[in-house]
Amino acid sequence: MKLTKLDKACIIALAECMAVKKKEKVLVVTDELTNEIGRALYLNALDLGHESLYVELMSWQTHGQEPPKYIAELMKQFDVVLLPTKKSLTHTNARIKASEIGVRVATFPGITTDVMIRGLSADYKKIAALTIKMKKIFEKTDDVRITATNGTDISLKIGGRTAIASKGLFHKKGEGGNLPTGETFVAPIEGSAGGIFVVDG
Repeated sequence: MKLTKLDKACIIALAECMAVKKKEKVLVVTDELTNEIGRALYLNALDLGHESLYVELMSWQTHGQEPPKYIAELMKQFDVVLLPTKKSLTHTNARIKASEIGVRVATFPGITTDVMIRGLSADYKKIAALTIKMKKIFEKTDDVRITATNGTDISLKIGGRTAIASKGLFHKKGEGGNLPTGETFVAPIEGSAGGIFVVDG
């Protein structure tokens, strides 16, 4: 059977981003708004030979809302957990506690089929290298200036701050994050930002 673009994106998520190993178990928890992606991840995990479980819930009201307790407990029983849901589970206690015991968790907040296909067609080894390069640049930088053609012109300080490279490669116990990804971010020093920020729209 010919692989669809969504299948190919799921295989990148499973094999490259999560590096699911031969005997590892995969849990997919999704909702009725993102179930096309959830089912595709589950079926591709099975096709790759991984023992897998698919759970579909009703979507929740807000980002960060805890899933049912039985889902939080279920998450702890798997090596890899994939959470393609409309509302984010990234910062929930369920995700945090699963990560703390070594589960590798990828969250896909607000994911759509189009974003899944476009965002997971990339070479994540190259993305990881670029995000690490940007992390090093940020951590050697003291002053940042951000300009845009709409008139935005902001200056801020980041000296001494630790930058975060969101690489999209979650291969070690307890690693996790959002997919798709590929960003490096750092918080400015409080009170150091100044200038003009134009909002249009």
